[in-house]
Amino acid sequence: GFGTFHSLLNSWIHFMMYMYYGLSAMGPAFQKYLWWKKYMTTMQITQFASVIIHASQLLFMECDYPIFFVYMIGFYSFIFFVMFGNFYVQSYLKPKAAPSKQLHSANGSVADHNKAKTC
Repeated sequence: GFGTFHSLLNSWIHFMMYMYYGLSAMGPAFQKYLWWKKYMTTMQITQFASVIIHASQLLFMECDYPIFFVYMIGFYSFIFFVMFGNFYVQSYLKPKAAPSKQLHSANGSVADHNKAKTC
């Protein structure tokens, strides 16, 4: 029925996530197999968008399914869509910040390592 769509999609995404986590837990030798992190996030965002679209169709058609579910799963998916979308933007679209100057704390003061120290 109607409720199996999001469950099946969610199960598939979690299967893929746990494959990724399993590979990453195997140590540095398996890092070369983790090139698809960005695509995993894209799959998750696609999942949430698909669930929102699929659930919202009940707002426009007659179906013997609890309307509360439409609002519940739609809101739930929307929240995750926004959070994962923000993560994607922050991680993959925003330019990386330039490294800041290294500061050293000595005797309660901060000194810039690039400046010559005088006594």
